[in-house]
Amino acid sequence: MCKRFAIFALVWALPLGAQTKISVKDQARSVDLSRLETVRPFPVSTFLPSTCVVGEIRFKTDAPSGQNLYTCVSVNTWQVQGATGVFDPGFRVARTSATTLTIGADCVALIPCRVRVGSIVYSIAAPATLTLFGGTGSVFIYVNGEGVVSVAATPTATLAMNCAGCVLAPVVTTFPLDSIPVSTWAASSNQWAATGADQRAVLSMGRKFLAGTNVSLAESGAEVTISSTSFLPTESVVNGGTLRLGGTAPGSATSSLLGLGSAISGGSANGTMLGINAPAGFSGDLAQWMVDGMARFRWTPTGGFSAWNEGGTVTWWGNDSAATGSAFRLAMRGNGSAHRFALGSGTSGNFLLATGSGKVGLGTSAPEPGGADLLVRDATATTGSTQVIIQSGAGQDRDLLQFQDGAGVATSRVTAVGAVVIRPEGARPACTDASRGTIWFTASESGVPDKLEVCAKTVTDAYAWAGLY
Repeated sequence: MCKRFAIFALVWALPLGAQTKISVKDQARSVDLSRLETVRPFPVSTFLPSTCVVGEIRFKTDAPSGQNLYTCVSVNTWQVQGATGVFDPGFRVARTSATTLTIGADCVALIPCRVRVGSIVYSIAAPATLTLFGGTGSVFIYVNGEGVVSVAATPTATLAMNCAGCVLAPVVTTFPLDSIPVSTWAASSNQWAATGADQRAVLSMGRKFLAGTNVSLAESGAEVTISSTSFLPTESVVNGGTLRLGGTAPGSATSSLLGLGSAISGGSANGTMLGINAPAGFSGDLAQWMVDGMARFRWTPTGGFSAWNEGGTVTWWGNDSAATGSAFRLAMRGNGSAHRFALGSGTSGNFLLATGSGKVGLGTSAPEPGGADLLVRDATATTGSTQVIIQSGAGQDRDLLQFQDGAGVATSRVTAVGAVVIRPEGARPACTDASRGTIWFTASESGVPDKLEVCAKTVTDAYAWAGLY
């Protein structure tokens, strides 16, 4: 009995010295690991091998949480698998090799990735591949305003790249305004970094434009065209560059350029730049200039102009009679009905003229440049007529006329009752032919009588001051 047991123990003990490993693939059946304290079913690393077979799984420890699990979906191609319960907006960028980034790895024909640009929704049914040939720097990965996957490097990058299913855009320092950000990724030592920065927005909404008065909006992708709508009155027409507000557009160059109100049949032979026509029965003003809601200047339908300035209304008007020999008349009046200022006699031609130098003439002609500054001339004057009349009203106690020096001091004046007061300032001038006829009054100090003298020629043809008092 003891011998038989010893042989059995020896036979049983022989394989134990060799420590043969069991092949789970070939020998295990219905493996149940639920009772084990710890299980690590996949390889764990910070990198993805450049080669893999379909079905191989690897846990990448430096990937963002929820994107750590990678599956070899085809020979030597890894694809990240989203964690259950984690919402992902799609369009992920994955590093599928040291020199390859797959953009939109989850975009397939059956379930395309969709992006909205303004009013247009684009569908992307296949991933894009960004291949790095060498260099260092960073890239911005985005969808442009035309729904095209785009890659743009930073200005300092020295990257040599090729993009399949996407376009290489000009260098940028940030995402373009008309783009949908996807990711940023860096490269160094001729290979892509292990991970990039996910820039996708889970939920987003663009600005909404509202059209105001006389404004229209037209959307085309990322572009919004803002235009003004027509604000012209009914029957307004633009024809050949000529704008007409109301009525039909002028038919020729001799017609009005701009017509307001009812239709104007046509301009003058030389054309009318601006025509404003009041229709029959129209009682409103043709034009108004307003300040704080109050009309300060008005153009009435009969052609009168009214200007209001704190103190009341001042109205100017004129008429051009068709009678032979008539003159243009211009009048001004204040609040009352009487004319305060009127020009034009109606028969004698011009009444007020001004020269280019600013001199004024009252009469048939203006003063010559070398003559007086003010000329009063009446071509039809008769004997006994008066050129200038200054009349003092009842109770008037102010001077009718004053002559003042440069300081504003009256040196001579005509009083309201007609008295002439001569009080010249300064030293009496020499008596010469030029001052002949000058009357000079000298006020003296206390105890000395005043002097009143006149500059006159003597019998010997000499000039001297002669005392009048």
